[in-house]
Amino acid sequence: PAAAAQPAAVQTVLDLPGKGEFTWYLQLGAYAGEALARETAARLSTTYPVLVLAPQPGAKALYRVFVGPLNKAESGTLLNYFRYRGFPDAFVRTAKK
Repeated sequence: PAAAAQPAAVQTVLDLPGKGEFTWYLQLGAYAGEALARETAARLSTTYPVLVLAPQPGAKALYRVFVGPLNKAESGTLLNYFRYRGFPDAFVRTAKK
């Protein structure tokens, strides 16, 4: 039997990466626990670039799962795809550095 695809390492960051211009991300969910956020991200990481945004020091413990970076056109297409696939509250977020 063929080996199953191994999930890529899920990166946890304190800020969304940007490259001097607007970069689009989809926020798929927000979780009180890091373990659940990383588990959700790991399930998606074999197909999409996924990262977990950790809470800022002193902020409420909320770990957000993002797909990206994306370009503007693919962000809309993937937003519809993920909403259909069980993330009804997903939305597009931008980052610029």
